[in-house]
Amino acid sequence: MDVPFRGSAIRVAASLIVSLLLVSFRYDFAATKSIVSKYGISTNRTVTTANRTVATTAPATTAVPKTTSTPTASAAAPTTEGLIKRRFLFGIFTYDGGTKNYQQRMAIRNSYLSFYRNQAPLDNPAMKETICSLEELLNNPHLDDPYACQFVYTFVVGGGHPEQRPDICYWEECGHETKDFVVATPAFDVSEALSKEMSLLNHTDFTFLSARENHEEGKTESWFTYAASLTRDRPELKLDYIGKMDDDTIVFVDRMLGRWQTRFNHELEQPLVAGGWLIPRDLCSSSNSGWEGVCDNPKFYAPYMLPGGFNFASTKLAQQLYLIGTTLEHKKKMFFPGHEDMGFSNMVFSVDNVTTVPVGEHNPATHPTKTPEHMYRNYFKRCAECKRDEKLLEIPDLETMSGDGEKQG
Repeated sequence: MDVPFRGSAIRVAASLIVSLLLVSFRYDFAATKSIVSKYGISTNRTVTTANRTVATTAPATTAVPKTTSTPTASAAAPTTEGLIKRRFLFGIFTYDGGTKNYQQRMAIRNSYLSFYRNQAPLDNPAMKETICSLEELLNNPHLDDPYACQFVYTFVVGGGHPEQRPDICYWEECGHETKDFVVATPAFDVSEALSKEMSLLNHTDFTFLSARENHEEGKTESWFTYAASLTRDRPELKLDYIGKMDDDTIVFVDRMLGRWQTRFNHELEQPLVAGGWLIPRDLCSSSNSGWEGVCDNPKFYAPYMLPGGFNFASTKLAQQLYLIGTTLEHKKKMFFPGHEDMGFSNMVFSVDNVTTVPVGEHNPATHPTKTPEHMYRNYFKRCAECKRDEKLLEIPDLETMSGDGEKQG
């Protein structure tokens, strides 16, 4: 009588174990599926395209929206815990469009560029220097504080004369020195708004490219060539990554330097890194995707598009793309006039073994915000620890300011 009982007991136990394993498997699978769906990412995989193998951490093909939304942050003061010492340089693309662009730049300065200045804890005042302008870094490159200037920015404006011939130089056609790609002052009469912004308000956080102002005809190429040459000629600046963003993008720098960067620490440690909102080619090629089939073009070679609202490349990759590792003939082939994002993507994915970092997870950036109030509203909605102080957000009315910087009347 004992043998049948023991056999039955064994079968029951085995059945319970199998059931538990199946439940565990279903839970893990569901959790993984939820994470992938929520953040639009998958695990590391290899993508083969155009006879090239590209190591990538890529988004799911149906989970990347054109406008990236950002969940509300938990209310907590910024800390230094888990902060990894890396230095990013971002060119914020803007132009001399008068009062409207001046107000947008001021909204950027008053919001996310002021995060650490306004939110740094009293016991760590050094964190106030986490964000700095490129000009500040150039004037003090030997910053030894471990948290100084991790996010470096500059407003990028075309400084060449607007009547320059259309076939202006790009890449090494312009020269081989850093100074060949920028000018100290624009070669045209700037607007009254920009003039007062720089002289009366003392905002000198600009980089004027030697190229004429243009949005889709080489401004991105000129910026990345200049920034790459800067990392080559000024290694003491210790710039690890260079990138670009638009002036209607909001960056939550604490998330970028904290949990997002920690989450992708392994990927960011690789030599050839590119990051941004990764849009799969098949998604942006579809006319029904919201991207209007922009990638459905025989001149677009890349497996992903990296929209220009926010993208970056490691210093080594940028130097290889724009300085020492790519021929002028190849650059011209990858160039995509009329769509800078696709040209940058072509360049990035023409290199073997590029590791990609998706911006979607932990949402360090959101886009677009077209007006100062729109930017303020979105920024403070998603920055729970930030207190909105209208006095700090006030944008000076340049029309009422006299030559000495004082209000008239």
